Amino acid sequence: SLESRFKSFIPLAAASLIFAVGAGVFFVRQGRAQARQEQLSQATNQFFSGIKNLRDGQFQKAGETFDKVGSIDPKHPRLPLYRKTALHLARQSALLDEAEAAIKAGRMQDAAATLVTMDPAPQLAERTKALNASIDSERVSETVAGFDRALTEGQTTDAEGILKALRSSSLDRQTLDTLEGRLDQARNKTRATGKRRAKPARRKSASGPLKRMHLALRQGRVDEAFRINRELAASGVRQAEKLENNGNLGELRDLVRMAQSAAGRDDWKQGLKVTERGLKLLRSISPNATGTFALLRKTRAQAYYARAVQAAGRDKFCSAYKFFSQTKKLNPRHPKLRAAIAKFAEFSRQQLDLAKGQLAKGYPLADVRVALNNAVCTSSRSSKANKEAKALLKGR
Repeated sequence: SLESRFKSFIPLAAASLIFAVGAGVFFVRQGRAQARQEQLSQATNQFFSGIKNLRDGQFQKAGETFDKVGSIDPKHPRLPLYRKTALHLARQSALLDEAEAAIKAGRMQDAAATLVTMDPAPQLAERTKALNASIDSERVSETVAGFDRALTEGQTTDAEGILKALRSSSLDRQTLDTLEGRLDQARNKTRATGKRRAKPARRKSASGPLKRMHLALRQGRVDEAFRINRELAASGVRQAEKLENNGNLGELRDLVRMAQSAAGRDDWKQGLKVTERGLKLLRSISPNATGTFALLRKTRAQAYYARAVQAAGRDKFCSAYKFFSQTKKLNPRHPKLRAAIAKFAEFSRQQLDLAKGQLAKGYPLADVRVALNNAVCTSSRSSKANKEAKALLKGR
């Protein structure tokens, strides 16, 4: 009958419907998977393009490329690291661009202040080094010009002082030999005439006030020296204008401030970096500025002390003692130095006693070599522990 035929058709219709729905779902999912795969392939291609941009030094473009990768595939496993690296390099590259523009514009102080605060990434180390060399070269050229003027005016004593400062600069050995030869010729000429050339008259405003600036540096008053020099430059004193224009004195003031700030934070890396630069710069500005030299050395000693404490905390005893020795050399009156040296002397004796006890028990020398080396490197050469440990290491 019709009813029985209809009932027999129901399973077939239901199966057909299930098949059609399943096939539709399958093809929809397959289409989505294919679209997702295309997105992932696009993200992978963009990711490798970003890596290529990093290698080519296009850090800003690399960051933009990694942002595109993030919009396509936010869960890319290596994206966070590379995006962070690109951002860091782009920022440092922008700072180097600013420093390079400042050098071209003759603003050496701004350029040096930018570079001295940087800890450049390995990819930018060569460029940073080249920019620092450009600053040093510009300043050395100005110092050499001052040497030439001193010889022209017959001021051999001033020329000697300038040459002394040049010896500690980056000037090459051949040029130094040439300058020394010219200075010798000027001295011989002075002796041949039987008298020194009279010093040319100088304006009172050009000699007296500069002495005040150097006196302030001898007293360690760097901010006061900067203020005096700026007033002189504004009043038209030629030598003060040069110090103002090349930025040497301004950079020195900034370096002293940064060194003191680093000492307050126990940031020994920054402290050692800026004090090294400051000492070098001070020798070219005012070699007899004893007060400022003492200020920078004390700050440098504090940086070495912080580094020694960090090394001791990591059980690097030999390195810690070496840094404490540097602290003592720069500032023998450091308030915490005596206690630290005493602790190392006790540690050295303990290491020696440990090694001697193990040797008495029949341990071979190789087993106690570490303790003996610790006893040697954490004590002064004249100490009893140092001498005994060296003798045991030599098998005596």
